[in-house]
Amino acid sequence: MLAEQMTNEEILNAEKERVKQLVAKDQLNADKIDSIYQQAMTVASATTKVFFDKYQQDGQLSLSDVSQSPTQWDIEQYQKAINQMMATASVTSDLRKQLNVLYQQALLTRRSLLGSLLGSAVVIATANVKELGHKVIKSDYQEGYNHFGGGS
Repeated sequence: MLAEQMTNEEILNAEKERVKQLVAKDQLNADKIDSIYQQAMTVASATTKVFFDKYQQDGQLSLSDVSQSPTQWDIEQYQKAINQMMATASVTSDLRKQLNVLYQQALLTRRSLLGSLLGSAVVIATANVKELGHKVIKSDYQEGYNHFGGGS
């Protein structure tokens, strides 16, 4: 009976340790997600600062400046930022469609270009998070399957 209680206690301790590992893994994944969004926002913020520095007068942007059509330089800065954010993204047809809509919007005015830049950052980061989520689900399924005796 005492040996059986020890076995149950050992099982309980092993499961407690497994729960701790799962919680730590969840925290690691949450940190990865935060990092993905932070990287996208860092690029968007830096690009927005470049636009602000170019067009500001006395620390402000005028409505007439941001209401103008984007210049070739503006479009190049926008594309450079998108390319930087896309460096680690997997391109899907949905992502391509969303970015195309945002690009068309960006061509209207400088204000819409900045809005499209922020929208693109969120869309790209979300696509990266979705990809991470798929990987995590697949990995968690396999680990659970193995843990509960399904794997060899």
